[in-house]
Amino acid sequence: MVTGGIVKRISLATVFLLLLSNSLGASAVDGVDIDLADGDEGSTVVGASVKWNWDKQWLTDGDWYVGGYWELGAGHWNGDSGEHRNSSITHAGITPVFRLTRHNRLANGAMPFLEGAIGFHLMSDDKIGDKDLGGSFTFKDHLSAGVQFGTGLEHELSVRLQHFSNLNLYGSNPGFNTIGLRYGHNF
Repeated sequence: MVTGGIVKRISLATVFLLLLSNSLGASAVDGVDIDLADGDEGSTVVGASVKWNWDKQWLTDGDWYVGGYWELGAGHWNGDSGEHRNSSITHAGITPVFRLTRHNRLANGAMPFLEGAIGFHLMSDDKIGDKDLGGSFTFKDHLSAGVQFGTGLEHELSVRLQHFSNLNLYGSNPGFNTIGLRYGHNF
């Protein structure tokens, strides 16, 4: 169930990311995304991001090609307090995302895609529920499957699996996993 608090966090995160992207002197943002997911330690995960498309494409022969974008995102995990008596973590980071996309739309007008990425994130705490994540610096990787739709392919809907891990930089590295839905709007 989406509550007013979650909607407020999503709105604030989106506004923050748009302001940050403009203050960094970045070129025009190409899209915004909203994430709703379930994660480890009984958590509900809410996130927002902005993205900048790359001008480069690879493996362009055939029906599919590889492209991508930069994702600047933030999220909030709210779950069980558990052993560590901490039930929430906020994180922010940047991720280069590789996307495999069809050259042409399907008969129904949709454009399917698959994504894979590994990026860098900082977390507000290193403990949630019964997990000691080891430290505040973490890597975030994800796999997604989705579809773009709309007259100008301005809408996206995808399922995203995410994994946060410190790659054994610290003494503890149990990782943190989420699975959720993502809605994106492309400009």
